[in-house]
Amino acid sequence: MTAAEPKPGADPQTGGEPAVTPPGRMAMSLAPARPRPPTAQPAFSVLHIENLGDEMRVYWRDGHVSHYLAVWLREAWQRLQTSRRAALDASPLPTVPLANGRFDAFCEPDRIQVHGVRLLGEDQIELRFAPEDSTACFPVDWLRQHSYDDWNRPAAPHRGWPVPFEPPTAELDALLDDPTQTRRWLDQARVTGIALLRNLPCDHGLARHVCRHLGLGDSHDLEFPSTPDTAARPALPPTSRTLHAYRRPVPGWLAMHVQALADDTASLYLVDGAQAASELKAQCPAYFEILCRHPVPYAGADNQASYRSHHRIIETGPRGEPRVICHAPDQMTDLDLSPNIMRDFYRAYRRWQAVVRRKQIAVRIEAGDLWLIDNHRVLHAALGSSRLDYQGIAADRLDARIRALDEQARR
Repeated sequence: MTAAEPKPGADPQTGGEPAVTPPGRMAMSLAPARPRPPTAQPAFSVLHIENLGDEMRVYWRDGHVSHYLAVWLREAWQRLQTSRRAALDASPLPTVPLANGRFDAFCEPDRIQVHGVRLLGEDQIELRFAPEDSTACFPVDWLRQHSYDDWNRPAAPHRGWPVPFEPPTAELDALLDDPTQTRRWLDQARVTGIALLRNLPCDHGLARHVCRHLGLGDSHDLEFPSTPDTAARPALPPTSRTLHAYRRPVPGWLAMHVQALADDTASLYLVDGAQAASELKAQCPAYFEILCRHPVPYAGADNQASYRSHHRIIETGPRGEPRVICHAPDQMTDLDLSPNIMRDFYRAYRRWQAVVRRKQIAVRIEAGDLWLIDNHRVLHAALGSSRLDYQGIAADRLDARIRALDEQARR
């Protein structure tokens, strides 16, 4: 039976309204739900609910099937009761042992089960847990949005930047006057990995103040990196790379303030590293796996310290998607891999560098530009600039700032 077909036991008069399906497929009735205020039409529609006791399966009308373990539902309900008690209309659960105010699975019964389930209208699903015989009521849209089936599906290939690519651009005064525009610009930076502020003064230290005023926290100074490979071979284009790959952790976001130009041909070379990694994976999965598996050594120094670190060139997320790119040929030291992998690694690395070179694009830069760059994704190199000021921003700060702006907008 496919997910698109109604299951046995569905009410024919309601066109597939889910019937109660307790463990063992025995009929069971729950007490009527208390009257609830009218709610908006849910974005997702349920076709059928199947209760297996230790797991609930929801069959959606769009063909998707979601699995929810009973203990996962019990934990999720406890969190919802704690954080949104006023927003959810359901009988409160009995007091349960908590660790630091949170659900503690160790203190829960050995075997939590869903003893009964039914759909209330079209927007909520009511559950009864055993053995404590308590009731929970989940919004349909919440369950679909938190379905952990989606987290483990293979990720779609990274689409990368459109051609021609125009980075998201804004004026600082407009962002400071309107939180909505700030949120939009930061979200565009998160999506593309890069964004631009135009027409700023060229004062030293300005980048730090801009980061603070935009809510990106207290940034820290980064030494301007040299590019000895380009200087020694000027006929070659500059190699876009990760900044400070020798640090642990590698700086997440960069604020690069262009304070002065050496000539009128100054350019910023950029590579969408995630797109390059996706292309390598599609062309040669074996090489992709080699670069994901084996960390390489990086080294660098400032006037007070000498740094050493190992990082994988490509780090992937739980669904195999490229998540962090660390590519810095000018900072790489002698490889220290196992002899049985060294030859294959060099082949994979050479292929990777060819993809990076092919994906490299150039955009004009002007004095007063401030570029926000995702250093875990976008490889970059500046040519023709005589003075740059780099500020490092925590990798999670952009997401945190966007969430804070969203919460402010909802108030």
